[in-house]
Amino acid sequence: MLQLHRDRKQALRAQRVLLGLVAYLMWIAVGIYLYWIDLLHIGPAGLGIYFLLMLLTNAAFLAAVRWNWNLRFRDPGMTLGQIACGIFWGMVLLSQAAPEARGGMLLVFVTGFFFGVFRLNTQQFLGLALFASLAYASLIRAEWADLDAETRQIELAQWVFLSLILLWMSFMGGYVARLRSNLRQAMGRIEELANRDHLTGTRNRRAITGSLEEAVARAETEGEVLTIAMLDLDHFKAHNDDHGHLLGDELLKQFVERVERELRADDIIRGQQDQPLGRFGGEEFLVVLPGTGLDGGMLAAERIRRGIAELPFETEAGAVAMTVSIGLTEWRPGDDCESLLKRADKALYEAKEGGRNQVVAAE
Repeated sequence: MLQLHRDRKQALRAQRVLLGLVAYLMWIAVGIYLYWIDLLHIGPAGLGIYFLLMLLTNAAFLAAVRWNWNLRFRDPGMTLGQIACGIFWGMVLLSQAAPEARGGMLLVFVTGFFFGVFRLNTQQFLGLALFASLAYASLIRAEWADLDAETRQIELAQWVFLSLILLWMSFMGGYVARLRSNLRQAMGRIEELANRDHLTGTRNRRAITGSLEEAVARAETEGEVLTIAMLDLDHFKAHNDDHGHLLGDELLKQFVERVERELRADDIIRGQQDQPLGRFGGEEFLVVLPGTGLDGGMLAAERIRRGIAELPFETEAGAVAMTVSIGLTEWRPGDDCESLLKRADKALYEAKEGGRNQVVAAE
């Protein structure tokens, strides 16, 4: 699941790098047009080298995503670096263009800042805006002595307009970034609610079944061992009927807390990415243990059984002694989710019929 999630994110980052290529292609089109109308100070060889270096820059970012080098950075999308490179190459072409062409070129120049809405905050936007503003000011300063009075005024006006536009884009981009962050948090909360059992706080049937499907897929394609356990609280219905649903709810909550504590304490299970426990229905729970064979699963299940049976549950109605029956099975070639669950359920039935408070592995 983690690998699939990462691959999707990397594919999205590659798409954004290719969007950057579109921006570079716009600069290439601008450069060719300006050369054609004789508004560039460089010849075809220099222009060709400029185009090549610009495309190599984009290729370097794409290679970083392709080979996962970008995952070493705090921002794997390399947004700040890509925009900074875009500013640099834009300024290079601006420095080689005639002053009368720069007004239109600046319209193309500012488009690169829109990429910042994918990641940057207001402070980062302002940093890039300052970099671009100072770069253009340096360009004007370098040519100042060769400019006539009218061109100086035009260049100063363009610098002021550019700085104001970039300042506005910084605050607007920061605002969009905050909206994006709030939306991401809201979506995270919605996803959490969709995958959680509202009573016990553990994963619900939908979520734990999804984990089982992924684990079965890995077992089929990669040969990874897999064990599942079906848990059922013994005599839960009797306690629920005798003392009411509130006590039943409290028993389920405490049961989940104990099971999760025992799972966290198990060296075999601690390294798992996903929470292995989920409520399957009523007082039945499913534990999915990818990377764990039947022997390891038996140890984990027995640990859970002892953890439930050894100490009574403290409730408002007093101490309540509880036990759990567990049916266990290991994935076998040809198994799908349904066959695994049926076998685990059969083992659970045998544990119940055999006197409860025991672990039974399917044959």
